[in-house]
Amino acid sequence: MKHEQAGLFIRFTAQTVLNSYAMLFFSNRKLLALLILLVSFFNPYTGAAGFVATIIAAATAWFIGFSREQVKSGLYTYSGLLMGLGMGTFYEFSTGFWILLFIASVLSVLISAALIAKLGKNNLPALSLAFILTLWVVILSSREFAAIGLTQRNIYWLNEMYATGGNDLIRLVQWTENLAMPSVIAGFFRSLSAIIFQSNIAAGIVLTIGLLLFSRIAFTLMVAGYTIAIVFIQLMDGYAGSVNYYNLGTNFMLVSVALGGFYIIPSVRSYLWSLITVPVSYILVIALWKITYTWGLPVFSLPFCITVILFIY
Repeated sequence: MKHEQAGLFIRFTAQTVLNSYAMLFFSNRKLLALLILLVSFFNPYTGAAGFVATIIAAATAWFIGFSREQVKSGLYTYSGLLMGLGMGTFYEFSTGFWILLFIASVLSVLISAALIAKLGKNNLPALSLAFILTLWVVILSSREFAAIGLTQRNIYWLNEMYATGGNDLIRLVQWTENLAMPSVIAGFFRSLSAIIFQSNIAAGIVLTIGLLLFSRIAFTLMVAGYTIAIVFIQLMDGYAGSVNYYNLGTNFMLVSVALGGFYIIPSVRSYLWSLITVPVSYILVIALWKITYTWGLPVFSLPFCITVILFIY
């Protein structure tokens, strides 16, 4: 009986983890999830922290006793995945780091459950709100703990790539980073990879190939969202580079996918809604960033969450 229970838990956790990765791109395709998992390890610290956080979140949801099917879908755990990816990107690994990661993973499940229950009464999605709130709590509280500190690894990210795959991987990554391409295309790849806290062209290209293979509608909508944001800022005579600043371009891409082909059936009408909702999210990005910056907090995907929830409501 114990062996059966252990086997059931392992299968449950594996399915939950994979679905959590797939949900980041509004999918349930296992092969796409494996590809996203692989790409997350382009930065091994980021990938490891995200993977561990997702397992902790899945185990937490299991032992609390939430609906097995809902948990298995990744609904309660993909915010924990994002939180783990963020912590692995921002902080040095230490004993204090792993303690805080464990606590934050549990917290992300509790916040997810509360938001799902509260917003679900009005048939609204919780999206990645739990991730944002949890990582904000981590960022603010970690300033009081000497056992955890910010990392400078990302300044020398090529060293991490070398540790992962040696000279061959370094050459491949450097080749992709130096490819001759318009800055707007390079920005698209970086913004796409930033969804999983990567921000490099190589990761963006691999993810693009994955989307083309498994979800061409999602790919076209991400291109549309990014393009609309670029056109909007040019019409407003703003700084075009702000679309890519601190990976904020992901908000526009996610809004386009969510409202253009996920929560609304893909059609000409849903694509046209992107023309309206992407500029709305752009204005929210600027306004919310002005607010969160004063607290030393990234805005993350909050503009995306607000835009989608308001539209669906």
